Amino acid sequence: MSEKKISRSKALELIDQKISGFQRLLKEATRENKYGEDYTLLYGSTEALLTELYSEKEVVNFRSNVTLPAIIADEETNQDHREFLDYKDHIQRCIAQLKVYRERIQTFWKTDKVDDAKEAA
Repeated sequence: MSEKKISRSKALELIDQKISGFQRLLKEATRENKYGEDYTLLYGSTEALLTELYSEKEVVNFRSNVTLPAIIADEETNQDHREFLDYKDHIQRCIAQLKVYRERIQTFWKTDKVDDAKEAA
């Protein structure tokens, strides 16, 4: 991992905000609002955060872990419904991947003096 630019506690807070944002998108998901402006802003800012916390390479890893292969709807599932299910699955993958990043920060980032002072309070 590259040199930390922000404290561990701030990194955890920012990751938690992204997780909450994706959970909200999942809860409010409809066929009409999939991949809307809220999604675009959240996904873009998530990639920016991962670049800040890790690297561009990690953003490529994130994309590959949350992107679904294209699936053609069968006769029993119409294409619009299939796309909606894929969107929800993509959002769930984003949440799961962000939880992995959270765990990595929690486990591998050493606490710094700022964090130690907060934990002692």
